[in-house]
Amino acid sequence: MTARSQLLLFPQPSSPAEFARAWCAPLLEEIPAPGHATSADWAGVQEAAKRWPGRNLPPAGAYIVNRYAALDAVCADPMIGVGGLWLRAPRVQLFGCEVEPAGAKLASRALSWADVQRADARTWTPPRFADLVHFSPPFAQNHAAGKNDHQRELRDAKRLHAMQQFGDHPDNIGPLRGPAFWGAMERVYERVHTYAAGVVVIVLRNRIRGGLEVDEVGEHLQLLRATGFQVVGVHPRDLVRPTAYQAMKVARDPRTPWIRWEWFVVARRATC
Repeated sequence: MTARSQLLLFPQPSSPAEFARAWCAPLLEEIPAPGHATSADWAGVQEAAKRWPGRNLPPAGAYIVNRYAALDAVCADPMIGVGGLWLRAPRVQLFGCEVEPAGAKLASRALSWADVQRADARTWTPPRFADLVHFSPPFAQNHAAGKNDHQRELRDAKRLHAMQQFGDHPDNIGPLRGPAFWGAMERVYERVHTYAAGVVVIVLRNRIRGGLEVDEVGEHLQLLRATGFQVVGVHPRDLVRPTAYQAMKVARDPRTPWIRWEWFVVARRATC
C-alpha cells in the first residue's frame, strides 16, 4: 500500500459536509468541546507545556471517552505523547505507549493511574484487547523546530502551539515525509487492528498548501480502510480561531488561510 500520488485539495472555507462527502464517510455531530486546555490541566507537567503536542486536546479527548467508552472500559493510546487526550477523561483502564523517553515519562506523571510504556506504536501491543483505541498521529506541518528564521521565531516565542518539538528518537515517525511517513502509519494501523476490540477514534487535521487544504485526513481514511477498518463516521471540531502557530502567520498577513476543522475519525474492524 502506498500513498496516493495526488491528494484531493479543498478550497477554503469548506463545510464539514463537503469534507464528509468527499471521504464517503457519514458526518457525525460536531464536538462541542472548547479549543484549548487550561493551565490547571497541565499542573505538574509544565515541562510539556511549550514543547509538546496535545496541548489543546484534553476537553475534546474527554468528550470522546465519555461518548465511546464505559466507565470500566479498557482503552489504548499507541501515541500517547504526554497524555493530553486523557487529562480530563474518566479513570478508565488506560494503556499507552510513547516512543520518546521524555514524553513517556511526562505521560506517566500526568496520568499516574495509567500504564504508560516507552515503545514504538508500530510494534507495541497493550496487555488486553481495547474497547476504545484513541490517539492523535503526528501532524506533518508541526514537525519543524528552528530550521529557518521564522521557525526559530515561533520556537523562541514559547506560546501555546507556537512550535511543537516532538523529540529526536530515531524511531519517531513524526519527522518522516512522503511515502516513508505513510508507510509507517500503515504499520501503525495494522498493529492497532490486532488489538482493537471496539471503536477506534483518531484525531487528524489537514494542512494548507497554496491556500487550499491538502486532503491528508482522506489519506488516513484510505489507509484505515485498506487495513481492514470500516469508517463509522467523522466528528468535526470547530477550532473557532487559529492556533497560536497559525495566528502568528495570520498576523503577518491577514489573507493567510488557517485550518478551521479538526477531525475525529471513528472506525471499527470490518466484519465479513
